[in-house]
Amino acid sequence: MQHSNNGNSILKNGRVYKIVDENNNIIYIGSTKYNLEFRMKCHINKLKSNTKTKLYQYCCDWTNYKIILIEEIHSIFRSELLKKEQFYINKYKPKLNMSNPVKQKPKTKAVLKQ
Repeated sequence: MQHSNNGNSILKNGRVYKIVDENNNIIYIGSTKYNLEFRMKCHINKLKSNTKTKLYQYCCDWTNYKIILIEEIHSIFRSELLKKEQFYINKYKPKLNMSNPVKQKPKTKAVLKQ
């Protein structure tokens, strides 16, 4: 990982993914610099530690869930990856995301909706 002058890190690979409940198609959108198998294991471990988020409150059994790659981007700033994640949150309107990865100004909201 390299760093720019403003402290925003450049990721070798960034991934935007969704976790899908296959029984009722409820989704969660996320982003990561890790491979998806590792990221899913991180989510499962957080569930075991009783993390109090919508995703972990809803998903008490991970057997019906799968993680799916939406987009992979090479050599991307972390802040740009979060903007990509926000774009897909706006597009899919997932019920399990509690917050936005990007603080939005009114102009930014209009751009991300496109």
